[in-house]
Amino acid sequence: GMTWYGPIFGKIWMKENGITQAQMEEGKKKGMKGMAKQMILAFIGSMITAFVTSNFLTYTGVTTIDKGLWFAVFMWLGYVATTQTLNATLWEGKSWKLYFINIAYYLVQMGIFTAILVSWK
Repeated sequence: GMTWYGPIFGKIWMKENGITQAQMEEGKKKGMKGMAKQMILAFIGSMITAFVTSNFLTYTGVTTIDKGLWFAVFMWLGYVATTQTLNATLWEGKSWKLYFINIAYYLVQMGIFTAILVSWK
């Protein structure tokens, strides 16, 4: 996430969320203490996603990376691209550019989770 929302899409993400450089500098002054709670909660969320994905892979019998990546695409399409992020765009006035940055991040994340989990089994 730090790479995706930092050097890759950070400036576009900031613009689309209305975050100024001054706000970013203020956050940097607070350092890790200011973000510790969010980072811990994001880590826990990622671990839950990995756990659930692992169980779904077991239940569906997916054992190869290519099938695992297709599995990730379908899970992403059904449960990520069409739910919360889309609703934020449709009903909360978020931009389509932000929508695509966010859903692409989750597609990459799910693909990585799935590839790692299938490789371990």
